[in-house]
Amino acid sequence: MVEVIPIERVEITAGGNPWEWAQARGAKIQRFWKKALALNPALFNGPIHMLRDYEIRDGVLRGQTMRSDFASMMYWREEGFPQAGAINAFGSAVVRSVEGHLLFGRMAAHTASAGQVYPFGGSLDDSDVKDGVVDIEGSITRELLEETGLKAEEGERVPGLIAVREGPRLSLAAEFRFAVASGELRQRLEAFLETDADPELESIVIFRRAAFVAHHRMPPYARLLVDHLMKEQAA
Repeated sequence: MVEVIPIERVEITAGGNPWEWAQARGAKIQRFWKKALALNPALFNGPIHMLRDYEIRDGVLRGQTMRSDFASMMYWREEGFPQAGAINAFGSAVVRSVEGHLLFGRMAAHTASAGQVYPFGGSLDDSDVKDGVVDIEGSITRELLEETGLKAEEGERVPGLIAVREGPRLSLAAEFRFAVASGELRQRLEAFLETDADPELESIVIFRRAAFVAHHRMPPYARLLVDHLMKEQAA
């Protein structure tokens, strides 16, 4: 089931415990990662934080993370996201133009999600932890800048977050509205990609209507996010 849950804030602490499910499968994960690197040497196995023991109540998401790595998460995905006491939670930056259009990114060929289209964002890593607390806002604005060159303060930050729960995935999306036309915004973002020596994105996709999702490879949470935001715009 995929569902949208508007929330006001996030309170997630960074737990010190490792992901036990992944630890118990260390040898299998190493073999999987070796094969993955043979197919795509550009992949990078860095530390990430997986969410556990979370709840959403009274507009607040509370939870705790456990430390793992990208290879373990990819193996988990390869195995079909079995029950493993973990949720892949991540921040998503939604860029909306002055006309109300949405701009998402198409992942580059060298990434683990090549060709897929979704909002700008990425897994939680050590740089997103401040004094034992996961800084979701910081993660979102960092990813927005790294992937597009856009600074959060250039746009209007819509209050709150949009949680989209898709089985083992949890997207925590923040909306930024820019007083710029979508075509001009796309040109600016794609010009930034051309200057990046190793861009994570291949191109920028504009959604002028929710029906446009049918033309792209997208995870369910990203499709639902477009639908939700377009209906909100029309209301």
